[in-house]
Amino acid sequence: MEQERTILEAAMAIRPYLQQLLGAEADAFDHNLAELLSRNRDGEDVEGLLAAHLRKQRATHNWTAAFLEHGRPPEMIAVATERGGFSDLPGHGEPSRADKFACPLGDYVWYRRAVGQKVPPCPTHGELALVEDDR
Repeated sequence: MEQERTILEAAMAIRPYLQQLLGAEADAFDHNLAELLSRNRDGEDVEGLLAAHLRKQRATHNWTAAFLEHGRPPEMIAVATERGGFSDLPGHGEPSRADKFACPLGDYVWYRRAVGQKVPPCPTHGELALVEDDR
């Protein structure tokens, strides 16, 4: 069951990166993700469909695999290691969730990379503000 929650989290978290990953195909891919996440919110079991959709493109497959391994977007891992050779402490620590924001309706997650970065609104629900997510 934990893997299913993680697939849902990966599907929400990848959305801000789709333009960078897929270019011109990003909008159509995101539309399909948003639809599946909406169906999930309505109670339908869509984890398998989400996983299949995320595997369709090599870029989204690789991004999702890295997210599932580390529990955060791949660029968040790369930034930490590029700054002065910093690497995570040994052990099974959890990534900080203080800079994670989510749509209150549950279909979009965004990670802030710097304190001064402005939190965007949810792209699915127009101007609906993202809220801090401590999960």
